[in-house]
Amino acid sequence: MQLQPRQIKYSTRVSQRQSYLQHYQCNSAISTQCYSIENHLSSAKISPFYSAFLANVSSTYEPSFYHQAVQYPEWRATMRATMNDELQAMENNKTWSIVPLPEGKQAIEWK
Repeated sequence: MQLQPRQIKYSTRVSQRQSYLQHYQCNSAISTQCYSIENHLSSAKISPFYSAFLANVSSTYEPSFYHQAVQYPEWRATMRATMNDELQAMENNKTWSIVPLPEGKQAIEWK
């Protein structure tokens, strides 16, 4: 006996947003309605200095992973400074002590 493929039944119910979400922008897969934030916020009272600051902050790229960060000189410099700070803190806290390498072992190269 051969089984017949099942028919997928889709809901015919009309999806409605919860009443407490009516004033919010909802980005869901089923939501087809979008709200423009300009209808609710205004930058008219923001100073030119702060407006320039906001534009700069929102245009700054912040990598999420190391392989992304190393592509940018400013991020490499930040990572290098951070690593140096960590090493200095470990030395200050006497987390380790420098000792000679065991016989036949080779140190990793620091670039």
